[in-house]
Amino acid sequence: MDKNYILSLLAQIKKVQADPAGADMLPQNSFYLDYDKVVCCKRDIGESRYPYDSDGLVVWLRSTGFIDALESTFTIFRTANFGEESAVSFFGGVKKENGEYFPVSLTGSSRQMYEEGVNRYIVYSLKSAYCIAEYEGMVFALRIHVDKAKHIHFSLMAINETGEAKEFYLANFMEAMLRYSDFEKFWDRLTKFGKIENGTFVLSSRNNGKLDSLVINRKVTMGKSTAEYATAARGAFLGTKGLAINSSASLRQGKFDRQLTNVATTDLPCASEIIHMAADAGEAVRIDWDLVLCHKEEDVPSFIGYEIDADKIDAELNELEAAEKAAFDNIKIRFEGWKDGKVSAETFNKFLRSVQKQTSVCAHGKNYAGAYLGIRDVFQQLEGALIWQRELS
Repeated sequence: MDKNYILSLLAQIKKVQADPAGADMLPQNSFYLDYDKVVCCKRDIGESRYPYDSDGLVVWLRSTGFIDALESTFTIFRTANFGEESAVSFFGGVKKENGEYFPVSLTGSSRQMYEEGVNRYIVYSLKSAYCIAEYEGMVFALRIHVDKAKHIHFSLMAINETGEAKEFYLANFMEAMLRYSDFEKFWDRLTKFGKIENGTFVLSSRNNGKLDSLVINRKVTMGKSTAEYATAARGAFLGTKGLAINSSASLRQGKFDRQLTNVATTDLPCASEIIHMAADAGEAVRIDWDLVLCHKEEDVPSFIGYEIDADKIDAELNELEAAEKAAFDNIKIRFEGWKDGKVSAETFNKFLRSVQKQTSVCAHGKNYAGAYLGIRDVFQQLEGALIWQRELS
């Protein structure tokens, strides 16, 4: 992920918004940029979601900005339902004249109430998604994908388009569920733990006597930080009792009053950091997170201090994108001379590409419909995927 690519995506999006009549529009303020990219903008009703997976481990990004992740019946980040808060959030903090910060939600989840002046877009591609937010000349971008080794990657970038040097922060909040279930009870918190060890977050949950852990490493891969704050406790992130993520006192003041490195039963464990950065006009900074799931307690130490190589991450992702595109190109179906006045033939042809992606995920994923998945569904999807993914199916 580099600055030029993000700015190029923004330019393409704004070109479509300026002249939607000539674009491949979809319902509810969504449209295709090309055959492998779909853009979702602000919408009033409905929700879209897109999966990013490897060997059955799936991360879902929803057009509402909510992120959930699971593997089969094991929930990594819970699905938010009925007004619940997102388990994963990223923010860019812009300093205001009164000395406080305005936290811009990258995905749109946990955004500020009655926010003004924020333009936000979600771009879905075959193997990665981009969440882009603009505010007062700052461009913040988050990339999400899962690599071949089943590591979840978050890459967060800030681009200074204000025309002058700027100081700001980049922040994250992650609260892992780590259960063989899609819900938790109050007493389950007694078996959840969190710690920071040598800069690495380890979030753990004990299930039937066995410890499952999510190991989270972070590295500033472009630019330099000027100050860093970290906490493993949700309460310290919020700043005071009774607040929600979007009203966090820590996000407003740009730091944690309490930096807790170990959490057991007295609070809910989380992985959260506020990292202050600076960029001259036109410059960009970047932070990368690597998340790996460990079902064996003895595997955790090997990932403490795991080295993050941004160039390697980018190169592998480019290979994954190219391979999936080549696989989907194996099937050649086109509609021409479309007579319907509502949907163009070109839009429908691009929609068929999305159907391929849906069929592929349903055929090879471990969980995409929860308890509503049946054997007939699996075989129907496998039969469809055989057309262009014969070896994998």
